[in-house]
Amino acid sequence: MSKSLVAIAALSALIGAVWSQRVPRVQAVMRGGSVVHASAILSLTPGARCSVQIAPSSKLNYPCRVRVACGGLTLYGPPNLGGYSDVCTVHQGQWESAADPQPPSRDGDPRMHVDLRRGVAWVQDTHGGASVEIALDTLQAANSQPRSR
Repeated sequence: MSKSLVAIAALSALIGAVWSQRVPRVQAVMRGGSVVHASAILSLTPGARCSVQIAPSSKLNYPCRVRVACGGLTLYGPPNLGGYSDVCTVHQGQWESAADPQPPSRDGDPRMHVDLRRGVAWVQDTHGGASVEIALDTLQAANSQPRSR
């Protein structure tokens, strides 16, 4: 094997080891919620149901991937495209928050903030004027399931 291939393999292994130490092994989390306020351009009414998901990402420099959808509209992180965030926090082994503070003019997707601890999320597209504020279900409500009789 050539020296350059050995060097590339060693560098790849080192990056993998550093990355696995940097990114915690955290399970994906999904929370439901309801629209509190939405700009008219979105045609979402207060109370419309939403889902917010934070999941681990395998993309270097982006520890998590976020998807926010309300009333059948994907507002952030469309399937198979985007949704990567480099501002993700974990507390006691669980996702706590994620954010994309960059405006669409900078990175092409809306600004986004999810705070699972406080139970709030918002997405804002400063180009199109679209914005939505979401009240997330409490953790207790999110984990409860109907009993079968």
